[in-house]
Amino acid sequence: MKLGLMSNVFRAYSPEEAAQKIQEAGFTAVQLSLWFKDVQFYRYGSHVDLSGLTSDLCRRVREAFTRRGLELVALGGYTDLVSADEEQRRANVHYLQELMRRMPELGVRVLVTESGRSLDPGAGERLHESFLALLPVAEEVGVIIGLEPSRTQVIKDSITARRLLDELGSERVKVMLDPANILVPDTLETMFNLLGSDTIQGHAKDVLFGPEGKPSYPPAGQGQLDYPRYLRLLREYGVETLVIEYVNETNYLQVRDFLRGVLREVEK
Repeated sequence: MKLGLMSNVFRAYSPEEAAQKIQEAGFTAVQLSLWFKDVQFYRYGSHVDLSGLTSDLCRRVREAFTRRGLELVALGGYTDLVSADEEQRRANVHYLQELMRRMPELGVRVLVTESGRSLDPGAGERLHESFLALLPVAEEVGVIIGLEPSRTQVIKDSITARRLLDELGSERVKVMLDPANILVPDTLETMFNLLGSDTIQGHAKDVLFGPEGKPSYPPAGQGQLDYPRYLRLLREYGVETLVIEYVNETNYLQVRDFLRGVLREVEK
């Protein structure tokens, strides 16, 4: 299994500097975020102007990583696809459309996003409309959209994710599975029974539930997620990439070593 890291761990550096640090740490895969010291085309939950993301700049970012033997396995495009502000929702959709059109030049074929946090009665319909606008572009440029379920969003668990996948009926929509996001009431078995065959990659962080059930999200290995079971299920369903998130420059090597140890055990 390829062990990757999110590039935004090194957002204070240039793409070249970030790639060097990731490669020197022994990673082989990267989930790219267009958020670097001198390349900033990402804002969580919203849209940004991509007019400055030229072909030359895409090539520079891509080559910063590929020259060091790093595979760009995904691109983060987390935005709100269900905003009740129609102008905002359309702008967010347009941002993802334009981002997908640049992905061939960036050398990435998986776009990771979320559904959005609006829980009013029309949110599901707006999400469906957003995907109907995104899918033709994904088809056109050969991109797969990896949707990440999360307990505070419209796609809040395995059941709602499965329902959306079935409604859309497109091979261009898969699941980026981050079990910490939906553990309890879901179990790992529920997640993989419903979503395993459509899971394209996995994320690695952890979850801790406080006395009143409120979750917090520490790095992998510091919470309540059963990592040996999770990684075995990823292998069972043929998922080949695991990307570390929710780490920083002070602890990412510790988490890398923890996951390498678990992988050694489950791959025996």
